[in-house]
Amino acid sequence: MRIMEILSLCGLVSLYLACSGKKSANEPTVGIAKPVSITVLIEKPNSYVDSRLMVSGTLVNKGKDYFTDLQIVLEDSLGNTIPVTVWVPIEIPPMLDPSKPRPKVLHDYLNKEIQLKGFLRKGSIRQSSGYEYHLEVEEAEVLYEE
Repeated sequence: MRIMEILSLCGLVSLYLACSGKKSANEPTVGIAKPVSITVLIEKPNSYVDSRLMVSGTLVNKGKDYFTDLQIVLEDSLGNTIPVTVWVPIEIPPMLDPSKPRPKVLHDYLNKEIQLKGFLRKGSIRQSSGYEYHLEVEEAEVLYEE
């Protein structure tokens, strides 16, 4: 009888978690990303904090070095920037099986016109960056390659 009570309790807890709207860390975010420009994000950041957004621009490393001073920002045509989190590996080891496609790395997106989807978060990625907000990236798509 004790086993049935435990199983019943586990079932209730599972049902509660499923209905509570809580997401697991690996569950993709559902919902439409609101298109917004970098200029508007800079002018009214508090209006967009924790909102799912879609932002376009050129991905640039403002740091001095790719491996030791990586400072990734999304930049618009006016030179406005917003720092972004790195959502893909910076590098990967050589592929052992050349028949498999190589996973995307950061270099595949740098200096290209891209569209990012993610959340505007309050707080700086790096202590010395001087930015108050950053874009926590979920998805990226290259729009234009030179």
